[in-house]
Amino acid sequence: MIAHQFAEQPILNRLTNINGEGKIIWPNILLNCSETSYQKRLEETSLSIIANRQGQSLCEVDGQTYKVCSSIFLIINPFQRLKYTINDPVETSNIHFNPNFIQSLYQYFTESDTYLLDNVEEPNTDTFPLFFNELHYKNSIISNLVEQLLLSSDNYQFNEILSAIGLQLFINHQESQKKIKSLNSRKASTRKELYKRISKAKDIIFSSYKQPLSIDEISQSVCISKYHFTRVFKDIYGISPYQFLKKVRLEKAKELLAKDYSILETIDIIGFEESNSFINAFKAYTNTTPIQFQRIISKNE
Repeated sequence: MIAHQFAEQPILNRLTNINGEGKIIWPNILLNCSETSYQKRLEETSLSIIANRQGQSLCEVDGQTYKVCSSIFLIINPFQRLKYTINDPVETSNIHFNPNFIQSLYQYFTESDTYLLDNVEEPNTDTFPLFFNELHYKNSIISNLVEQLLLSSDNYQFNEILSAIGLQLFINHQESQKKIKSLNSRKASTRKELYKRISKAKDIIFSSYKQPLSIDEISQSVCISKYHFTRVFKDIYGISPYQFLKKVRLEKAKELLAKDYSILETIDIIGFEESNSFINAFKAYTNTTPIQFQRIISKNE
């Protein structure tokens, strides 16, 4: 189901993952809404993807705040508390999953064909993963699937595309688990804590890339020594924190230039100190200058 306006708070208060008197089980729903100001509270979320086609929203999940812009998305687990705020023009593409639907999908993802044939009736609720609350780049697969979801014409097609999005979430989760296991620590609890702190550092970069961030400041904010932080960050994400910060800024630059922002406006927004360093970095990242990039975008429109 696709909804084009947010539900009123009394309806939100009744949404649940487990059936109960006076309650509403979360449906499979895509919220494609345009708002300039909005706030809601959910005492019990479904498995959700919080994302925007345009603009930025704020999500406070169990006390932790995340800024969600058009190039990234946030995963929220069932039964978490969410405070959701929009203060500027935003077009949302938030997805909430029905609990039985996502449990069945995860069982399909993890179990053998033999098991699935022998257990047709009920999904195994004990096999559902708990995701890390963290910000992710929208890769081309998820972005294209969300666009297809917006154009879906019937319930069967909607659920088919939603299944493909859910499977992408499970693949992301599987990759996160591999990264945790690869960390150089004997204790599983230590590896998990390291991943949580480094992913929090990544979220800080996503949210504060416009500011003159330093490695010292970021590592202190997640309570890891500078050199340990740099090594573990690279182990998990394959690039250094500085390279990741530059990537976030340059991805934002691509988004702004595609919207016809000038080079000087773009530099000011993304936090580069001077035009020459930005132009050189942009060319190294995209194989085009900013002006050439804008011309290519204009020709393709």
